[in-house]
Amino acid sequence: IIENFDNIYLIVDHIRSFPIFYCLTEDGIIISDDINYIKEQLDDLKYNKYNVMELLMTGFTTDTRTIYGSIYQLNAGECLVYNKKLKKIVSKETYCLSTELEVIDDKEQILEKMDIFLKQVFLDFINSVDGQTIVVPLSGGYDSRLILFYLKKLKYKKVICYTYGHKNQVDVKLAKELANYLGYKWIFIPYKRGYLYNLFQSEDGHKYREYASNGNAIPHLQDWSAVYYLNENALIPTDAIFVPGHTAFLSFQNYSDDTENKNESLIREIIKKHYFLWPFEKNTLEVQQYYESNIQAIVQRESSDIFKNTYNKMFFWEWRERHAKFICNSVRAYEFFDYQWRLPLWDNRLINLWASIDIKYKKNKQIFKQYMKLRFPNELTDPNPKRTLKL
Repeated sequence: IIENFDNIYLIVDHIRSFPIFYCLTEDGIIISDDINYIKEQLDDLKYNKYNVMELLMTGFTTDTRTIYGSIYQLNAGECLVYNKKLKKIVSKETYCLSTELEVIDDKEQILEKMDIFLKQVFLDFINSVDGQTIVVPLSGGYDSRLILFYLKKLKYKKVICYTYGHKNQVDVKLAKELANYLGYKWIFIPYKRGYLYNLFQSEDGHKYREYASNGNAIPHLQDWSAVYYLNENALIPTDAIFVPGHTAFLSFQNYSDDTENKNESLIREIIKKHYFLWPFEKNTLEVQQYYESNIQAIVQRESSDIFKNTYNKMFFWEWRERHAKFICNSVRAYEFFDYQWRLPLWDNRLINLWASIDIKYKKNKQIFKQYMKLRFPNELTDPNPKRTLKL
């Protein structure tokens, strides 16, 4: 937030790392990174029923909307200029991918570029943490696995991994083996019904939900419970930096193979994948058309040539909406306890790379999985206690 004599500039980065909310009033503008602060300044604040319904259907509110009718948020990568004399917004611009991107259709070239950019990203990331302990939520999946492989490859030693859930889950066993395989400390956090229930009903649980939801997303309770356990039992240093495997390498999973290059097909696919917490058809025709119109406005906003392809429009929507506002909002669980965090796999260089790769390599992240298999021997797709380290 930057203010000079004439204007106030509101800016958020490409993944909305720290959200900004605002409300226009007769006296000017109210701005905060905490929607609750703005609520306290308003006398007659009302919910917007469509936005509340959208959050309950998807887990987040889209575009600049929040669950309140008069409070708005900045989209990922957005810059808003408010003129103090005119008392109105005079400019709004959105960060775009590079307009010079060309589609890469050669597998070897893709793998080579992944090598180059990932090494650069992780070198910059390691420099940014300045020797502090890195804490990795480890699911056993490809994304958190890539983070650990690169930390090991670049000889970073101060790493702690943790996994939560039930001890007999395959992912838990695989995560334990992966951490042991790489020589990193691993902590298991058992989730039991009574413990979770009491935690959710606690005063801290209520404070976290209010802090993390911010009027535009469902808070990530399962992540917060694990961090609460680590913090309460002093299992990690106070200056630890959390590094989850949130990634720009989106898979296009659950989108139909026969999606046509038409906005109607695109809107239908987005609704099918994201507006699913109750049957979309149960809404009235008026409500259905309202959401369809909103989605169309979002996907048509980006004019870059790279988004003329239907799948890249899906990528744009997933990035700006679901991931920026819901998935990556899970970092609020770390902030609640005053921990830092990093999202190296959402680096600008990786966004641009993924957007430029031909769709046939991106579906189900197949090129990413090939990369892991080719670059890191014994990539751990199945548990194998006899495996030996070959990095």
